[in-house]
Amino acid sequence: MSDVVIDDVDLDELAEVVLETLDGILATMGEGVEVPMVPATAATVIEAVVPVLGAASGQFTVRVSESVAKSLAVMWMGLEIHEVSTVDACDAVAEFCNMLAGSAKTLVSAETALDVPRVEARHCDEVHHLANSTEVFHDLGVFVVDFSA
Repeated sequence: MSDVVIDDVDLDELAEVVLETLDGILATMGEGVEVPMVPATAATVIEAVVPVLGAASGQFTVRVSESVAKSLAVMWMGLEIHEVSTVDACDAVAEFCNMLAGSAKTLVSAETALDVPRVEARHCDEVHHLANSTEVFHDLGVFVVDFSA
């Protein structure tokens, strides 16, 4: 594998891929699906990272509030809002980040592979930006997305 590092990803294109990925998720759930809105209950941020290996190296990162993460979990896992744990929320964000990285890796290089996602919940007052990030606004909430070398 090459050691080429890519550090210029068009953030507008990355934001478009995020929205397309979210719309694709909702489309697979069927027409008229209601987007669950989980109220914010704690100052927790969930961050998932998917390493990119190959012709380009780096990582995709997604940060969301715990309420956004729990909304994703409600949609995917068929749970009631009160049943969703922080672990479920972390699993949902890791899966979303993996799907996003799979869709967006061609923005970096066609000759790449994805590693296993890493995810963690952090106690923070708000979702902070990353060095090369973009904010994506969706019905579910705000997604801070980044590709960094």
